[in-house]
Amino acid sequence: MDDRLPDVTALDLEFAENPDPRCACVLVLDVSGSMAGAPIEALSRGLTDLRADLLEDPVARNRVELSLVAFGTHARIAHDWATVDNFTPPALAAGGATYLGEATQTALRLLEERKNTYRAAGASYYRPWMVLMTDGLPAGEGEDIVNSASQALRTVVSERKALVFPVAVGEHGNVDFLEAYSGTKAKKLTGLRFGALFQWLSASLAQVSQSQPGDRVPLPVADSWSEVVG
Repeated sequence: MDDRLPDVTALDLEFAENPDPRCACVLVLDVSGSMAGAPIEALSRGLTDLRADLLEDPVARNRVELSLVAFGTHARIAHDWATVDNFTPPALAAGGATYLGEATQTALRLLEERKNTYRAAGASYYRPWMVLMTDGLPAGEGEDIVNSASQALRTVVSERKALVFPVAVGEHGNVDFLEAYSGTKAKKLTGLRFGALFQWLSASLAQVSQSQPGDRVPLPVADSWSEVVG
């Protein structure tokens, strides 16, 4: 992990222009081959809706910061950290295997680096979020990578260093696996209701951003997009 701190002059300018506390949320999205067609199209529309919803909230648009990790065969940072007005949903194309472990490690690194940025700037921040969506099990990468990523993620959850929301997508999305992998409760997406999921996410982030860092904030119910798994 690169623990080098960003340039202080750039930080001073960024946080002088917007001194609000920050709520960082990294989206970790499966774009493997099984997401081709209607799933990737619905996911892309949902991202556009997420940005539009957050822009309508004058507090959230200054406080919520988004980044995006897309993973198929390997993970890539599809969008680096940006406040909502500077977040442009990237074009997503489905293909490849399911490098979940690599994506998790990339997302955890992004979160830690962003917290380092806040500390260097003397900025206050909320506990960061990770939303992890996948429509299947890890495939194509070594079991050691998956196990190491799982252990790191479970540690983050148990030490309350981030709020992690795993979401199982499609008929092959496995809630039980995601809960074991992450060490926290997972949800099952109803059909392709990415729009409703991102509407819930925008409402949740907006609600958190209007509190004080460290406050306990009840989140909206997820009934609009998740189903009960028996």
